[in-house]
Amino acid sequence: MMKGLVAYPTGDLKLEEVKVPVLGENPYAPHDVLIEVQYCGICGSDVHRWNADKTGVQSVPRKVVAGHEIVGVVKETGKGVTSVNPGDRVVCEIVTNFCGHCPACREGRYNICNTIPAMEGRAHFTTGGGFAQYTVWPEWQLHKLPDNISSLEAVLMEPTAGSIHSVITRMGIKAGESVAILGPGARGILLMQICKAIGAGPILMTGLERDVPFRLAMAKDLGADYILNAEKEDVRSRIAEITGGIGVDAVLENSGSMEPIKESLDIVRKGG
Repeated sequence: MMKGLVAYPTGDLKLEEVKVPVLGENPYAPHDVLIEVQYCGICGSDVHRWNADKTGVQSVPRKVVAGHEIVGVVKETGKGVTSVNPGDRVVCEIVTNFCGHCPACREGRYNICNTIPAMEGRAHFTTGGGFAQYTVWPEWQLHKLPDNISSLEAVLMEPTAGSIHSVITRMGIKAGESVAILGPGARGILLMQICKAIGAGPILMTGLERDVPFRLAMAKDLGADYILNAEKEDVRSRIAEITGGIGVDAVLENSGSMEPIKESLDIVRKGG
């Protein structure tokens, strides 16, 4: 047995004794891999489930160990595994279940498989995640870490991959394009760094008064060109001033609040 942080369909999270996963006793066999977890990041979705107020938070369909930003070491491999070996350090890609035949899967977008409900497509909602000593994962969704990336650094691999998907694959943001990022949380700062890395700019980051000492300060240190306190400045007017009245080329809304969503339509340029 081992300790695990278990999510319940009621919305509860409880630290309790759970069984250590066994190879061959899961849907991924014989391509299943037993992983000893080194680190598991705390996603914003985990925080929402932890909070007492769970209004609007979707609960898991079954009792299951939570956690999906996983870095670990391969301990044991199933009979059909060929891509990883015991001792390999790996990160886990979270979409583990998909049909492979629907229009979305055939386009390579298996994360939105048309035949499987979203929660049924992810191990941390089905077979168990990384808030425990061990987890089991299919080899086809494991990525070996190179020696120049530490396990602690690799905790950010999953949210960084999602951010790259948003900025480059979905939005196609390019060098020289101006970007406003609304919300300076961990994902917002990752989005900002990716925009900076591809040469986008100027980059504007908005936040609240409570974000000024740490989050907005970090965004500035990591490369944001402008920092806007939405509780002290009129974001619409300020962005109009910075862009000569045109608006930014792209807006990345990262707060999930209603006002920034409406604000996005006012600060993006026509055709942006």
